[in-house]
Amino acid sequence: MSAGGNAEYARKASETKLRPAGQLMSNDGSNTTTFSGNIRIDYTLFGGFAKLYSYEKLQQNNERANWQYRMQMENTILQTAQAYYAVCNAGQQLDISKKAAAISADRLKRVQARQEFGQAGALDILNAEVDYNTDSTRVLNAELQYKNSIKNLNVVLGVDVETSYEVDNVVEFTVVDNEESIQQKAMENNSAWLMQQHL
Repeated sequence: MSAGGNAEYARKASETKLRPAGQLMSNDGSNTTTFSGNIRIDYTLFGGFAKLYSYEKLQQNNERANWQYRMQMENTILQTAQAYYAVCNAGQQLDISKKAAAISADRLKRVQARQEFGQAGALDILNAEVDYNTDSTRVLNAELQYKNSIKNLNVVLGVDVETSYEVDNVVEFTVVDNEESIQQKAMENNSAWLMQQHL
C-alpha cells in the first residue's frame, strides 16, 4: 500500500487584447490553487509459486543444518579419538625413553667401573655420558609431549586442562571379514557424502 499527495499555488498577471474593438483587458493577481492526492493498494493474487519455493528452500536449509550438525558431532568424536590415541602414543614413547635412559645410565656405570680397572679409556666414558645425556633429554621431551597430549585431550573433552589421568594403551581391533561390507557401511554413514546426495 502506498499513499501520496501534492499541493500547488500559483499567482499570475496577464493582459489580453480583444478583437475587433482593440480593447485591452488586464488581469493582475489571479491566484490558482491546486490540490491532488492518491492512494494505491497492490495485492498479488498469484506469486508464481514463490511461497512453495520459499518453503522448499527452508526445508533444504533445515536438512543441510541437520547434516552439518551430524558432521560436527562426527568430527568431535574423531578429534576425541585422535587426542586419546595421541596420549597413548606419547605414554608409550615416554616409557621407551625411560627404558633407554635406564640402559644408558647402566652402561655409564659399567664403563666407569671398567675404567677403574683400566679396561676403558676417557673416550669410552665420554661416549657413555653423551648417550646418557641424549637419552635423558629424550625423557624430558617425551614427558613434555605426554603432558601436552593430555592437555589437548582435556581441551577436546571440555574439562580442566590440568586434569591428569592414565589411559589404557591396549587397543583391540575388530577382525574384518568382508571389505566390501565395510565400504558399504562407510558410504551409508558418511555424513558429507550423504549430505551431497540429499541436497
